[in-house]
Amino acid sequence: MTPSLQQLEVSYDFGPEPFPNFTFTMRGGKTIGNSPTVYKYDSYLTSNSSSEVTLGGIEWDTYTIGVTSTSTYEIAEACGPQPETLQPGGTQTSSIYVLPATSHSLLVDVRDSAGALVPGASVRLTRTGYDETETTSSCGQSFFSGLTSTAYSIEVTKAGYQPNTTSGLTVSGDTKLSVVLQSL
Repeated sequence: MTPSLQQLEVSYDFGPEPFPNFTFTMRGGKTIGNSPTVYKYDSYLTSNSSSEVTLGGIEWDTYTIGVTSTSTYEIAEACGPQPETLQPGGTQTSSIYVLPATSHSLLVDVRDSAGALVPGASVRLTRTGYDETETTSSCGQSFFSGLTSTAYSIEVTKAGYQPNTTSGLTVSGDTKLSVVLQSL
């Protein structure tokens, strides 16, 4: 009997490289007015030399972290996906990963029916002349950049789950999509 290779799977993890002195936005969901809308928490923050920001004494709320309007970067991954909920009396650590900005990008987070992020899912994005597949990271996300503003089809698969296919997904600017996979 001659030995043979039946299957080969290669995976790798890259980065992240620390990004000191990076300015970003953080906005809570609570408002104190609506004409105009005034947010209780709406700040520009800058990471320190260790690429970290530590905040104390902030109120429980749902917070969204973003890049500034003049940034040349965009969020390529957020562990956990935005917005994030800070519970009363709770603490939370968030990791944000950025890449150079492109005109049109798509950030996909994949979850199971219980809402847990699903790492290792295959995310295939297609349109005429374009066919790319990414695997969700340990944060359950895939990022596609350098896209055109047009409609795409997306198929998400993972062993043990029913495939999820969406057609006519319009990507324009920084687009985000959450996909839920149902167990078999």
